[in-house]
Amino acid sequence: MTELELDQALKAFAVPPPRPEWKQQMRTRLKPNPWLRRLAIAGLAACAALGAAFHDNKISELSFGDDRHRVVVATRVAPIYSKFNWLRTSGSISTGQEWTTRKIYDSSTETAFGYETRALPLPDGKYRLEFQALRQDPREGRYNSYRWTAPDSIPSPIDVLPNEKASVALSHDGGSKLFDELHIVANPEPLGLTMRKEPLRVFSPKLFEDGKKIVDLEGSDLSGKSIMILIPGEKDILLRLDAGKKNDYLPVGWVEGPNLEIELEGHLYRIESREKITDGPRQQIFGLAKRNAEPKGPVNLGTRD
Repeated sequence: MTELELDQALKAFAVPPPRPEWKQQMRTRLKPNPWLRRLAIAGLAACAALGAAFHDNKISELSFGDDRHRVVVATRVAPIYSKFNWLRTSGSISTGQEWTTRKIYDSSTETAFGYETRALPLPDGKYRLEFQALRQDPREGRYNSYRWTAPDSIPSPIDVLPNEKASVALSHDGGSKLFDELHIVANPEPLGLTMRKEPLRVFSPKLFEDGKKIVDLEGSDLSGKSIMILIPGEKDILLRLDAGKKNDYLPVGWVEGPNLEIELEGHLYRIESREKITDGPRQQIFGLAKRNAEPKGPVNLGTRD
């Protein structure tokens, strides 16, 4: 099979809605054998997941901005079947006073690259997207040994309307390419209102371990059912307001107003937020620690459903 034939085959790979008579036949034939039924369901789920993966060329999505406008940065590949070539790529966004730094790391080639960008509102309802080369070495933590290179190209400033797209060519491997696709979402539902639908919200979080500040995510906001503290080479700490579905989360601390404090494995952790973390008065926090195999990297915060 040639590469072109494979491309066409993958584009044709779809999971159509099952016809009613097929569903009835499957129920009839699988009913006597529950184990076969479970196997068939698992196989169909796997096929659906694979089909969904090959019908979207997006690898990841990040955003930055405020309640008035947010810049959405989606990392994509072309052609779509080359997604597997870039699955070991990771990246981050950090917002500064004027410019936002975009860093990308490709572990398959051990290269680090990126760019800086910003969005300036214009009087006619458009936004000017500006780009420039990184001014600081992107290599840090586990990426210190990587080679620092530049993206394939850095665009000139471009004026766009909300939801119009601009792209930055990041890298290529001969048969495929990796690129960022940027667009601006203007006047969305205020971020604060969206976040308040979640039980836990952290605005511009700061994390302290035994009184020492180890994470400062000024300008970033997190929301979800669980808050995660990721400590590479040690553990992931999951925090929520209940004991979890398996009842395996234990009481570890309290949340009150903009502060969350827990004591776990001999360490005292405190998360500070610009606004209240949850609704209501002082509440108990339940936690669970899981070992991770990540050898290096900075301590970070995240969320999980």
